[in-house]
Amino acid sequence: MNKNKPDMELIPSGGGVLSCLAWTQKELQQKLKSGRFRDMPLEKARNEKIRLLVYTCQVLAGVLKDSDLDDLRRRVEALEEKE
Repeated sequence: MNKNKPDMELIPSGGGVLSCLAWTQKELQQKLKSGRFRDMPLEKARNEKIRLLVYTCQVLAGVLKDSDLDDLRRRVEALEEKE
């Protein structure tokens, strides 16, 4: 792998981002329903990691949206050139 280029296999699709968020929601709901909060520092650290995961998903969704818009813009420009 070239160090200057990102590995495109590591960049998830929109479905991958949604899947990650759905998993996070399920884990949080399960913890709220039946989890025990015995070690508050550990719970605080776990919550920070969940916030980081959700933030990362938000950023990835934004990047995917921008990429889709760029692709759409290129396709429209190509169609306009054919006219």
